[in-house]
Amino acid sequence: MRKKEGTWVGAFNRYMHHPVMVASLAIIVIVPFGLLLLRIYGFSPTTQTFTAFEIIVANLCWIPLVVGWYVQKKREIRGYFMAKDDINSAVERYISSGRSEMDVERKEHYFKMALQIQPKNIRALNNMGLLLQQKGEFREAIKYYEIIISLGVVAKPSPLYYNIAVCLKLLGNLEGAKTYINRALAKKPDEEIFLELKEEILDLLKGTPSAVLPHATPKASDVADPYGEWDPPAIATLASQLYYSGWNDYKYHRGLGETDLNEKIVRDKLANRIYCCQTCKFNSGGTCRKKGKVGKKVLLDSICKQFFPRKTD
Repeated sequence: MRKKEGTWVGAFNRYMHHPVMVASLAIIVIVPFGLLLLRIYGFSPTTQTFTAFEIIVANLCWIPLVVGWYVQKKREIRGYFMAKDDINSAVERYISSGRSEMDVERKEHYFKMALQIQPKNIRALNNMGLLLQQKGEFREAIKYYEIIISLGVVAKPSPLYYNIAVCLKLLGNLEGAKTYINRALAKKPDEEIFLELKEEILDLLKGTPSAVLPHATPKASDVADPYGEWDPPAIATLASQLYYSGWNDYKYHRGLGETDLNEKIVRDKLANRIYCCQTCKFNSGGTCRKKGKVGKKVLLDSICKQFFPRKTD
């Protein structure tokens, strides 16, 4: 040990920090000293039991082995948890890199790396599904969403049902889309974005999608009578337009539960009538300039589905 450490001091420090060596030293010192004290105080084995006990005490050579085994196991357990922490950190780094990366192929690469290490990581699976959905690979995206659902660890799976419904709708499987949006609504029956999607699906099933219905030309009486209804756009629609680069970007962040704050801001402004025709960018002196409604008089405390706030609001 002295040759390995280079000095007697180094060897002594190494010796004193080695649990097996310390245990051996303790036995070498304590046992003879203890037996000597027993003799001094008059103890002498007079029966076979006392003799056997003295022999056991004098032969504690097994203790260093037990100490060595215990220390090794403790190191293995500590190493296991340290390795697990390192793995979790690596997975989180890959996910964070994938989310911050702008290049789609590199994003996918990072998410795949995370899933190679932890195939059941919920965040990695969800990010991968959302990315594939953005790329238009809807069948592959559904597979990742279904894996998350099958794991049974997500307390609120309604966003997953919603994303599957969107994918199935775009694939033309309207009945399947209807099934999944109904599952989403069973969890959150008042969610506007879910209700809107269901309405779109039902319109498509009827063969009269609202997205392609012709806009009626406003009549003279319609232009004369001011619009005074309170029919705001969905909170999700406004949030996606105001705070995100588009609908797909909004869905990406919503799937991760990161849109709640922005949705609350929109909800509060609608509740307090801050968002209304008066603050709409299409309003000009009480007249709507939105295509299809040009010249239509509006009451300033009303709102319609085409509302969009001015930049100052």
